[in-house]
Amino acid sequence: VGPTVIDVVNASNRASSLPTRGFLTYHNIPWKLKIRKEVFSPIETFDQPLLIDLLYLQIVYDTFSTICIRISESERTNMKTFLSSHDVRVIGDINLINKLAIKKAIIEQARQWATYFCRFFPVSIPKFHSGEIQMLGVSHSGVRFIKRTRTKNKTDTLQVLETCPFDTLQQISPIRNGSTIDLRVAKKRITIHSHRIQKIIQLIDKFLREARPDKIKRTFTPNQASINI
Repeated sequence: VGPTVIDVVNASNRASSLPTRGFLTYHNIPWKLKIRKEVFSPIETFDQPLLIDLLYLQIVYDTFSTICIRISESERTNMKTFLSSHDVRVIGDINLINKLAIKKAIIEQARQWATYFCRFFPVSIPKFHSGEIQMLGVSHSGVRFIKRTRTKNKTDTLQVLETCPFDTLQQISPIRNGSTIDLRVAKKRITIHSHRIQKIIQLIDKFLREARPDKIKRTFTPNQASINI
């Protein structure tokens, strides 16, 4: 089970040099509210000590969890090795790391993971076999086409089938039929269908404007705009 709001606040207050501040919370409720950092934007920073603490706690909890499929087995193993080198061998050791520089190094390592800090959208793509692509992932580094699979041990995993860094994107077409776009990458075109296509366009457009601010051009038609990079 991942950290709750109260778990994170309490642990962060213990680990942070910032003074403890008052907050309001529910009492004697039958549910737990979990929060997490889902995605970074290309120019987003994390310099505040409290934010570093919260990100560190999330990553370590997820590393030792068996249910977080956003982390691959190799990524989890490498992170556990790094944590072990700083005496964090089990989740109970989470407060043994106090230096912000080490916590930032852990966050940077997690930011390199393919699907951890990534927003997922359900999609279908004719380019691939039917049902092979299930999700499109957008992160601070680019766009990924992802398949969710189950191993022989009945463990769910995320498999990245193709990665498109922002510097390889050339054009995003206007939306057709309310749910379809063409994504031009290098010398190929990928057609994407999704009932959340508008949200996909908005997020990719926002991240492209941050990642490549001098390269974005919009071509307007009566009702839509294509994005040329």
